[in-house]
Parts: sequence; structure tokens; C-alpha cells
Amino acid sequence: MLGCAVGLVLIEVALRLQQSSRDGVRNQFVEDRGLLHHRLRPHFDGVVRGARFTTNSRGLRDREFAVPKPVGVFRIAVLGDSFTEGSGLTDAEAMPKRLEARLRQRSCGTGVEVVNAGVSSYSPILYYLHLKHVVAPLQPDLVVLNVDMTDVHEDMIRTEIASLDAQGLPVAVPANRRLESAQTLLPILPPALRGLEAPIARLAVYQRLRRSSVGHWLVGRPLVDAAAMEQRGLVGDLRYDPMAITRDLETEQIHRAWALSGR
Repeated sequence: MLGCAVGLVLIEVALRLQQSSRDGVRNQFVEDRGLLHHRLRPHFDGVVRGARFTTNSRGLRDREFAVPKPVGVFRIAVLGDSFTEGSGLTDAEAMPKRLEARLRQRSCGTGVEVVNAGVSSYSPILYYLHLKHVVAPLQPDLVVLNVDMTDVHEDMIRTEIASLDAQGLPVAVPANRRLESAQTLLPILPPALRGLEAPIARLAVYQRLRRSSVGHWLVGRPLVDAAAMEQRGLVGDLRYDPMAITRDLETEQIHRAWALSGR
């Protein structure tokens, strides 16, 4: 029995170390274990989803911008997730650059600059830190936030791994995919036993088992559609239903999650 326990502990440690070694640069992204969860890699130049994708020295999907801001320039920063970043589109086709082109056409000049500050999978807790540490030094005159329907779900999950100040504002959101997965992994025990399942779900061994073909055969796949969630009674539970805020539901959990994003 003791040998089995020691073996499981060693496997758990090995899996966590393996995950840590795999994390880091992922194509155009860099894991950020200290501050911003993940960010776009500075000076990236490649092809993403069939379209050319470049970033500047700040890790923004845009050209370089002069600092301090030149006199006479009105600078707009657009924050958002993949819909703003424009993954799958060329740099010029992304929404912020199309906005810049249209505004320049109307003003008949180059006095307007629009900064593409979108990063895939960001949500308000990361928009705030991104603005504070990366975008604010560009001295924008106007900040536009492009909110996405899954933002409230992502904020709720990330708040659990974030460092917050006395006002409840984020200081850092370190990357920890294991702890995030633990919150979103579909429960398999009856509601009365969910308290036992929560600590088990944080184990890398358990997560690897749930993602394996054996786990799929035993309890089903981790990601399920709305029909499967309804069968399990999980529709509207923001931990497992990222689109819960779009449904005709009023729950205490959803109100609390909105408050987290609203702060």
C-alpha cells in the first residue's frame, strides 16, 4: 500500500514537471507565470491559421509606436480577445487596423492611431493588467474594450489563481493550467460528494486519466455540448458552461461572476 502511494506521488511530481517543461513558447504565445498568464511573443513573425501574423517589441499585434506620443496624434487602444487580435486574418484585416484606416480616411490624415491590443483568450482581469503594464505607456487618449461572451466565465476561473489587492483588483494572474483545469473539469461524483472531488481534480494524475482514452470510456470526454450538460444538470453553471451569461437564467453564481468582471 505504501509502495503504491509513493509511486503515485512520484508520477504526480513527474507529470507536473513535464507540464512545466512543455509550457513556455507556444507559437505566437508565451506563458507568463508571473504576471499576465500568457501574452503574445514580442517580435513574432509567422503564419497563424493561414494568415501572416506579426508583433512588435511590446508583444502587440501591431507596428511600433513612438513614445512619448507625438504632438497632434490622437491614439486609441482597443483591448479584447481573439476577435480583436484578429487570429486568422492578416495584420491589416484585424478590426483595430480597419478602424484606423476608416478614421484616417474620414480625417484626411495620419493624426489618428489605433493600437491593436487584443490577445486571444484574454478577459477583463487580464485586460486590466495588460492595459496597466503594456498599453498605458503608449499614452492612449481613448481605450475601447471589446467584451466577449465568455469573458465572465474566464474571469471567474482566473480569479481563483490571481493575486488581488485590498480593493479586489488583480496584481497578477500567473499561468497555472492545472489549477484552471481543476475548476472546469466536469464532475463525475454525485452532488453530495463534490467536496471530495474538488481536491482530487487538482492532481495532474487525475487530469491525465480524465483526458485519456480510458477516461473517456469510463466517464466521457471532458468537453461536452449543451445537450450533454443539460443531461448532467450543468447548464447555467459558469464553471462548465462558458456561455451561461447568454442564457435566460438568474443565479447567485452568475451575479457574483458578473460582479468580479464588473469591478
